[in-house]
Amino acid sequence: MDFDFDYDHYGVDYDYYYDGQNEVQYFNPVIKTENDIVMFDPDINVDYYPSPLMAHAWWNNDDVGYVVNSLYHTPSKIAWVGDFTDSEETKEITDTDDIYELAFWEDEKPEIKAIEESKLLLSGKFLVNHTKKVYLDCDAYQKRSIDKNGRCIHPLPILTAIGSNELFHGDYQGINADVVGNWCWDTISVEDSIPVGYKPVEYTLQN
Repeated sequence: MDFDFDYDHYGVDYDYYYDGQNEVQYFNPVIKTENDIVMFDPDINVDYYPSPLMAHAWWNNDDVGYVVNSLYHTPSKIAWVGDFTDSEETKEITDTDDIYELAFWEDEKPEIKAIEESKLLLSGKFLVNHTKKVYLDCDAYQKRSIDKNGRCIHPLPILTAIGSNELFHGDYQGINADVVGNWCWDTISVEDSIPVGYKPVEYTLQN
């Protein structure tokens, strides 16, 4: 996989993550709709590059907003795949789909549909897990999770992450870290209203 890396694209302090001393794990989202595998395509999404989870898992991040838009009214399986993930472990979670090979292909580019670079925020939305029949009220989540600097961790990359069992620099290690990956490869969508019969979940994420 060959992405042209642009530090300025992310608007974060990359010296913190790439300090030459701590090993980092890169993450790349993989979406499976009814008909397509949807991912960032290096030939089309030229400003995108996989990065440490906490370099991009923020409420206003453009790339995460593009993924949110891909899930709007579109229930899909999704995983935020780390490059230290055990390939065999991902096969166990997804039954037959080797999402590690999709996320970090090396030789032949898989048949994918490029993520559309149209950003959608979670404000006023509900993050719905159709596999577990639960939903997250995103406005209420933001109020709980916003930090003293006015920043809010984005729940989608955290809830769908799969990586090494060992923590690396840039992984989420804040409160309620036990929920990391709880929604990995579940069928998820972003909706304007709550589906009938679904139950609320109340996560709070802060570093």
